Amino acid sequence: MFRASTLYSHASPEDRISTKGWSMDELLKRGSNFRPVSTFNVEDASLEEVVAVVKHHEESGIPLMLQNWHKRSSWDPELLSASWLENWQDAGSEIQVRNVYTWDDRAMCLVDYLKYARSTTPFATPEETERLYAKDAPFPTEWDNWLQENLPEYVLNFKSGDISSTLNPELQFESLMTYIGIGDTFTPGHKDLCGSVGQNLMLYAENGGCSFWFMAATEDAREAGSYWRDLGHELDLETHVATVDEFSKAPFPVYICQQAVGDFVIVPPSSCHQVINSCGLTVKIAWSRMIPKSLDIAIKGELRIYQRVCRNEVYRTKTTVAVAIQNCVKEWNSRDSSDNDGLQPLALLLLQLLPLYKQMMIESYDVNHASYLTKALDGESCHCCGADVWQSAFVCDQCNIYDPPSSEVGYIVICPPCYLDGRSCRCRTMQPVQDRPFAELLELGNAALQLLSMYRSHDSIPVFAEDSLYAENVPPYFRMSCFLHLFRRETELSNNKRSRQCNTYRNLHIRRPDQDPHPIPTDSGAICEGCHLTHCFRHTLEKFNIHCASLLLRIPAYMDIQKGESANLKPSLVPHDWHRLHNSSRSSQSKEKYPSFDSTWEEWLPCLASMYQPQRYPGSSIVLGWYDEIESYSLRINNGATGRANDRSRRTKRKKPQFSSSSSELTSLTSDEYEPRPSARTNGKGPARKRPRTSKELSSDDALSMDVTKHVLPKRAPAPNVKRQSLPTTSRDDQISRLLQRVEHLERAQDVARVREDALHERLQSLEAELSSIKAGTRTGEQPQSNWHSWY
Repeated sequence: MFRASTLYSHASPEDRISTKGWSMDELLKRGSNFRPVSTFNVEDASLEEVVAVVKHHEESGIPLMLQNWHKRSSWDPELLSASWLENWQDAGSEIQVRNVYTWDDRAMCLVDYLKYARSTTPFATPEETERLYAKDAPFPTEWDNWLQENLPEYVLNFKSGDISSTLNPELQFESLMTYIGIGDTFTPGHKDLCGSVGQNLMLYAENGGCSFWFMAATEDAREAGSYWRDLGHELDLETHVATVDEFSKAPFPVYICQQAVGDFVIVPPSSCHQVINSCGLTVKIAWSRMIPKSLDIAIKGELRIYQRVCRNEVYRTKTTVAVAIQNCVKEWNSRDSSDNDGLQPLALLLLQLLPLYKQMMIESYDVNHASYLTKALDGESCHCCGADVWQSAFVCDQCNIYDPPSSEVGYIVICPPCYLDGRSCRCRTMQPVQDRPFAELLELGNAALQLLSMYRSHDSIPVFAEDSLYAENVPPYFRMSCFLHLFRRETELSNNKRSRQCNTYRNLHIRRPDQDPHPIPTDSGAICEGCHLTHCFRHTLEKFNIHCASLLLRIPAYMDIQKGESANLKPSLVPHDWHRLHNSSRSSQSKEKYPSFDSTWEEWLPCLASMYQPQRYPGSSIVLGWYDEIESYSLRINNGATGRANDRSRRTKRKKPQFSSSSSELTSLTSDEYEPRPSARTNGKGPARKRPRTSKELSSDDALSMDVTKHVLPKRAPAPNVKRQSLPTTSRDDQISRLLQRVEHLERAQDVARVREDALHERLQSLEAELSSIKAGTRTGEQPQSNWHSWY
């Protein structure tokens, strides 16, 4: 399983990237796949011509640079300068600056940073340990006013070219930012959030300051993500600064430009791009826009990756789609039906949005939706992955999202994809809720389809209906999550809380510790009636490349519920034809380096779960799922290092769990839950030598009472000093039997060591809880509600 590392590392000083000596002609000669970015001179162009060029490049997905804005008569060199910033009324306020070598942020006065930038060498030197970059600096209102008056309305945020303008102001994401940098500061390779269009205008520069951009086309986004993985990094996490040599070896065209004062760079949706500043001080402003193509890219791909890595979705894309359709219908009804010129843009927009709207309904639909609680979810986000919660979710009002728990009401919201991955609150008693009656969603979609059918009378457009909410490449997240919730609820009501033993790797004599048989809750694995084995969902993905959603889909009770029939829930999950499915999948492990969302969801969903891991801690009130692992790394940025991070000795890695389970109730079994084995036989020559007890014979207290520094196996008595005799020849079967005995003996020793480790871990937790209560002034014997290790 590939783990998307959150490791930030930096190369040695002599390997750091430096722009010293760079020029466009020199860079283009260093790679056969390098291309110059298309440019358009705006000095004498009309705003309509500018908008036409921008729209063309947005649709084609090719980067663009609009040159010479500073040569237009509307340019204000006094206002758009660093000197004006120094005299600005908020110049004394603190901004966050980042050391690009350590990736550490700290507060610094804006005026002080400008003084630092002017006194620092224009290029990095091997002996320096600090080079500061001011990202996300405040954006003056005066600059915003200048933009509104002098740039085309189409390229401004929350205007005609930004579909986010349909949202209420409190739901809009303000993306205006100011970047103040010096030579050899940079922004690592990344893609702008949710497929948005990136825009960057350089206002001011000193001492030849400029910026070099390396960009890929929209159609090469998948290739770029796969190539970043070949380099040992994850593109969506912004952890690697690629060298020119690495870009030259990329299996896709790389577009390069040198941005100077007055140059306006347009980054197309989902374009991988990296920026490196050069020479003196530069001041740039940047903002993003959402276009219909951005919504398509986000909903069909980007948001699925964000859900796995727990990356906050700042643009509420699904809400934007629904509100935009609603506004189109209102505006259409207010117009004259014979006004074809006025209705054409509305019709084109609806044709782009309605397929996305249908996908959203498929993901949010369940046949029993009428029985679920209706709760306003406007503005809510998933407390685990940060996704926009549009229509369906799981809510728990028993647990408290605040850490530490607060008296303030803070119910927990989990989106259906996270719930299907096994993520939930601590008590696991979440309830399915919907934001509005599902009939209203169907009504809105059909109203839009009816208007389109009137406008395009020659086309046959099917209506939205509940029995049509299926698609091969769209997983029915809410349907399967509701079935999992129903199974959990019935298990609780029947008091069937017993665990089962996952023995997927039972036949392996040499295996990893996390492949050992282990107890799992009944809702965390499936039983194969053909081979009489229980497979936990994590091992099912690892060994057979099958996601739990594919198993839930094949459970007879699930199929009965979808048909509207009464379902007979068994005490365990037993998928239909599971034996044939996992046997045929043994050799079909996914070799993809980046998920392809054009295939069926049963193909890309396991690929997604195996590739991506959470990259942030969602909070102690959240239990992560069966596919999640979190490792603790020291944070450093990879600046110019090829391949994986170089400095592996400085990495601190959390020990892997024995197994992964979403249940916080199953920790370690006590000695009362085991049956001791009968004592060893004697052969008539005295008592048999005691053998070490296995994990099934050791309790936590037994392990604590033993010295864990000593070897588990008993020491042999010294061999007698006798004459060595030749051993008799043994048969092949005897040799195999002895080898199996040795393997079993080593496995027993491993079990004992593991139980001792678990017992010491539990003892350490209790001591930490006791210490915390003493510091708080009250001693309590209760275990803390949550801790770091229970994420697994």
